[in-house]
Amino acid sequence: MTTTYDSVIEEVRTDYSVAPYVSDDTLKRYAAEGGAALSRLVIYADFDNDLIARSLLKNYIYYALNLVTNEFWENYRADILQWQWAHSEDGDDVDEGGDGE
Repeated sequence: MTTTYDSVIEEVRTDYSVAPYVSDDTLKRYAAEGGAALSRLVIYADFDNDLIARSLLKNYIYYALNLVTNEFWENYRADILQWQWAHSEDGDDVDEGGDGE
């Protein structure tokens, strides 16, 4: 069975030329970690159909691979806020006070 995270990690492997010695399990853990953090900011985050959410998740995984997730939150702050804003206009629940950490 293919999950959202399976398809995301395939894209991450290709898009970021992830070394073959990095296990799928490692990438899945980073995807689950990033997915959980981002889902705290937009409650109904859809990593399958929302391309912004998917892009944020893929970038989170890349930063996690490089052990600099704190820099992800700094570098993508504006993108995350825009993403939250777009979902708040749609009437979705968002945690406007959260920082994802």
